[in-house]
Amino acid sequence: MRRPHGFRRFTKRQAFHSLYLVTTESSNPVKVGIAADPSHRFASIQSSNFVRLRLHRVWWLAGRQISGRIEKDFKAHFGTRCVRGEWFEVGLVEAESFIDAAVRAIGTWGVEEEQVVRLMDHYARQDPLRPPGGPSPLRGAPAYLDMVGGNSERKQPGPFKAR
Repeated sequence: MRRPHGFRRFTKRQAFHSLYLVTTESSNPVKVGIAADPSHRFASIQSSNFVRLRLHRVWWLAGRQISGRIEKDFKAHFGTRCVRGEWFEVGLVEAESFIDAAVRAIGTWGVEEEQVVRLMDHYARQDPLRPPGGPSPLRGAPAYLDMVGGNSERKQPGPFKAR
């Protein structure tokens, strides 16, 4: 997904922090990590790895402390299956299930990047001079925000819904 201008500044201001899963093309092994900007971090990981990698999934969480705690719990839980460093011989479904359960156990939320962009769009539309239902005020906004045309088309309550 293409990010709008100011995305990194918005996530920093909102104190969002990410937890990500990286894997190889064969989906095994997996690497779990935390980053303020997972796309930038992924590029760094890929450039130092000769195997083609893919950023499988990103959870945007309520702060670095929460994402760090889940990462630490993941590494402790799957420690015996560590291949090398931060790479683990764990299936993607099992890894995702563990992270989703950890998010719920802490009693917090984890949202997809698209939902963060929708929240960013929601806040930008709060300008009382902006006509309702107009195109997204975000520069470089993904096309789906312009197609939705504001909050009136959304079926879910509020700017985003936790997974």
